[in-house]
Amino acid sequence: MRAKLLGAAVLIGALASAASPVSATVIGPGVMAAPDSLTLGAGATLLASTGPQTISPGTFTSTYIENVYQDPGNTFCAGCLTFLIQDTNIGTTGVNERVSTGLFSTFLTDVGIDTGATPAGFMSGGNIPGTVSRDATGNVIGFNFNTAATQINAGQHSAILEIETNTPNFVPGFVSIQDATAGTGPGFQPAPVPEPASLALFGSALVGFGLIRRRRKS
Repeated sequence: MRAKLLGAAVLIGALASAASPVSATVIGPGVMAAPDSLTLGAGATLLASTGPQTISPGTFTSTYIENVYQDPGNTFCAGCLTFLIQDTNIGTTGVNERVSTGLFSTFLTDVGIDTGATPAGFMSGGNIPGTVSRDATGNVIGFNFNTAATQINAGQHSAILEIETNTPNFVPGFVSIQDATAGTGPGFQPAPVPEPASLALFGSALVGFGLIRRRRKS
């Protein structure tokens, strides 16, 4: 009987392992980890793009692009947001050692590089960050290229950097690229889903506004 129970436990454990993700870099505030291997889900919908943006703070010149997608393959929920960023060092001198973006506040984040098909507007291959991180406040997500083996030299580009979050809403944010100096440009960040009470209050306000307009017309 004991042998049968042990065998059943081993089988259950094996099934549980098979059902679990191969890797996960769901990082919270103050955490640094190796980048996860992620894939934008099939049928993901492009919601917004910065288009190519140029940053030139003095020690380097780079271009980057950030896209935000409604992603059916998102770690947290089908249709939650996935952000993709790629940096290209277009200067003749200087290196890029870090790409960061925010603000991610209290949202859950799965952070790494995209290893699936290359989306339109991005390039395949590229330098892979040695680590990914989130600052102590939880606001800033960083992709760190701060070793000789990973730094983005002139003429090189990063891998496609990916952040998956647990919300379907977004607002304007920022992207920053750093070396000895830092440059910052426009990007995107997640936004909270309105609470039912807030939606009800907003709806009541609209109804009240409509009644006022009707009375004024009459």
